Amino acid sequence: MTVFSHMSIQVRPGQRQEAMEVFRAHNVFTDCAAAIPGFIQAFLLADHADPDAVSVIAEWQTAQDFQDWTTHPTRDAQEQVLSRFLAAPPTTRLFERHL
Repeated sequence: MTVFSHMSIQVRPGQRQEAMEVFRAHNVFTDCAAAIPGFIQAFLLADHADPDAVSVIAEWQTAQDFQDWTTHPTRDAQEQVLSRFLAAPPTTRLFERHL
């Protein structure tokens, strides 16, 4: 059974587009796939209702794969680059897939 992580990110007003471009330029998903074999796929989503909100939905083989990513040095390095865009700390929830 795969699991999904959902990270909600509130960026500083007016910086969503730049934050998303930096996210893509730093190959976050490619680096994650290289670091964690249990990473399956992910999506960077812009919120239609909030111009300063972004979500990242990622699919993992196991919850442990997600946990491994949260403490991986590659993630730490990416987080340092992207943190300048944050209006508040991101929140993350984990979901199990049943269908």
